[in-house]
Amino acid sequence: MIYRCKNAILELRDKGRSSAFYLKGKLMFVGSSTVAMKFFVEHCEEDLDNKTLREFRNRLELQGSYKNRAVK
Repeated sequence: MIYRCKNAILELRDKGRSSAFYLKGKLMFVGSSTVAMKFFVEHCEEDLDNKTLREFRNRLELQGSYKNRAVK
């Protein structure tokens, strides 16, 4: 799935396990979807609609809470 805003693109790959983040047409990051989503939200927060922004934040919170439980 591909998300776009301003001059940034988030490409979710491999069922959400890896992603790519592009800024101004240049590849800035490839790897963890969590990290790529954080970059995208930080860059595009003002331009994203509330539903999409809420979806990303929920996914990031779920992944963070899962990782915290796994570490304990």
